[in-house]
Amino acid sequence: MLYLHQMKHDDRRREIGKMLIKVVEYLITIALIGKLLTEKVTVPVASSIIITGCIVLVIAFFMIPPNREK
Repeated sequence: MLYLHQMKHDDRRREIGKMLIKVVEYLITIALIGKLLTEKVTVPVASSIIITGCIVLVIAFFMIPPNREK
């Protein structure tokens, strides 16, 4: 019973981690394309977006549970 509960919890953590990785991809894309296409995205703004993306990536890394051997 406890194993099934833990399995569901691991699945939720894995999905949240995947979602956060997608958020990081979108943030980095916005920063890079925005910098190339417009002058409104300055270097400090792009840098802060990339730093935020790195922080979210670290959170996502710890959200995804390690694979368990059966």
